[in-house]
Amino acid sequence: MHFNCILDNLFLEDNFVSQISSFSKTLSLTIFLFLVLSFFYPPVAFANTTICQDNSFDLQTCVWKKIPDNQNGFTKDNGHIAFAADKSGSGSPSFFIINNSYASDFAFNFQVQGLKGFHKSAVLRFQNSQNYYLLDLKSSLDNNDSWVILSRFNNGREQILVKERYQNQVNNWYMVETKVVDNHISVTVSDKPLVDFYDSGPILSGTVGFSGGPDPLAETLVWYNHIILSNLTPQYPVIFIPGLGASWNASDMLSCSLDNSNIWTLAPYADMYQKLILTFFQNGYELNKDFFIYGYDWRQNMVTAGKKFKTYLNNILAQNPSEKFNVVSHSLGGLVIRSYLGQNPNDNHINMAISLGAPHYGTVLAYPMWEAGEIWTNDQMQKFASLFLINHCRSILKIGNKDILQSIAPSVRDLLPVFDYLKLNNNLIATKTLNEQNLWLNSNPFDTNGIFITVGGNNISTLKYLDVVQPNAAEKLLGLWPDGKPINNSYASEGDGTILLNSSLEPNALAKTINRTDHSGLIYSDSAIKTIFQYLNRPDISIAVYHPVPEITQIKLNLTGLAREIWKQYILKIRR
Repeated sequence: MHFNCILDNLFLEDNFVSQISSFSKTLSLTIFLFLVLSFFYPPVAFANTTICQDNSFDLQTCVWKKIPDNQNGFTKDNGHIAFAADKSGSGSPSFFIINNSYASDFAFNFQVQGLKGFHKSAVLRFQNSQNYYLLDLKSSLDNNDSWVILSRFNNGREQILVKERYQNQVNNWYMVETKVVDNHISVTVSDKPLVDFYDSGPILSGTVGFSGGPDPLAETLVWYNHIILSNLTPQYPVIFIPGLGASWNASDMLSCSLDNSNIWTLAPYADMYQKLILTFFQNGYELNKDFFIYGYDWRQNMVTAGKKFKTYLNNILAQNPSEKFNVVSHSLGGLVIRSYLGQNPNDNHINMAISLGAPHYGTVLAYPMWEAGEIWTNDQMQKFASLFLINHCRSILKIGNKDILQSIAPSVRDLLPVFDYLKLNNNLIATKTLNEQNLWLNSNPFDTNGIFITVGGNNISTLKYLDVVQPNAAEKLLGLWPDGKPINNSYASEGDGTILLNSSLEPNALAKTINRTDHSGLIYSDSAIKTIFQYLNRPDISIAVYHPVPEITQIKLNLTGLAREIWKQYILKIRR
């Protein structure tokens, strides 16, 4: 309380000292100084590198994951990978994948022991148990019929791409060398080229590992050794897309009109992103050369957001029309890139898209915003941006909070959950029966385009259900709570405090959970930043040292002129 009073006094002592133009100049100078300081970090050369390796001696750097978690076919023993088949012949294939890196283009080399009557299988560009390439060294029980088979699994359906004979010798170790670059897959077995295939409908990205299935004829273990995964992926430029409220254009916001939607930049109060941005600079990336920050009008609906991102991308591509990009996005930014990819599934210039804490299936926090104009989030950045729109535009538009958000921030509707989240008399209400629904998510199912990675935070109490009753007469007259007025909230630990885990992760994409990490931590914690750079095939990076001050203080320190006056009004509002 004492801290807040001090802040109030500091703001009340300030005068209204600037117009919009002054604010813009100050913002430009702030960004310029920030970039100049960032360039003092020495550049780092990008090169093809070994991502991880495991052998039976002393190199064991790969992190392995079993799929499903309870499968017991695969074991790791002193650097060897061993697989024992289920002799019952029932059940589904199991997988043992490398979980600490992600390479769209790679060399995956390993030794495997030649056994008769057994499948010796590797998976390439593994996204999930339904989508991957399978490389199978198959030998018959009598050892007279041995094949190298390359198949592609799309949504669980197998298509054999290549089938070539090879000579299997029992108990011999074979060196298998695979290279996957773009749509080209090549395989050499003990220095003999057996596969040289260009896929017309490729799976474009994923991790690697081994696969095993039920086999009633299996009599022993399959052994893998000397496993090396190397990155052959070009170091694509990176575009960073921040979340809701983290971009800023004072003129557009003050206009209270979606018709005014020009160039937006990263907001001066978006402090949570500075550590990640500094880490990019510290490790050799240069702004507007191989690292771009996309500020955008987060008020717009997702269809418009996708179109605007295309315009932004085309401006960059004017210098190099064949360039591809990796995209790192946070929160609403994940829906922006998803919208763009949905609108441009075949010609999008995106190599890989990473979303962190994106509401792919909506967030319950959007409900009070859309149905009553109430802001429930604890995120000061989002709260500041949303309440600024409401408080400033109320006097101009002469309408209520709900109508303000619905007229000048239709993006909120695209955040409504598509899962069931309202309860009436302890019974879940089917979301498809509600008056207010998320039309965009309902009509645009998540197509991962083979390039999407979803990351979610977990073990933070997150709003999951709302118990509702009918609004009273006055609320009905104002058009508030048409689908029910919340009277009780229910929380779950599976989420980041803002987005439920099942909403931020997509089952048909490569998914990663970061435990004990909240919504902001998904973009500034060391574990999150390490995860981002592992997926970008830069596991060797050093994380910038940056200690953000408390959110409410940072927003005050970073604002000057008109923005500072707006913040003062916001502080007075939330103190009442």
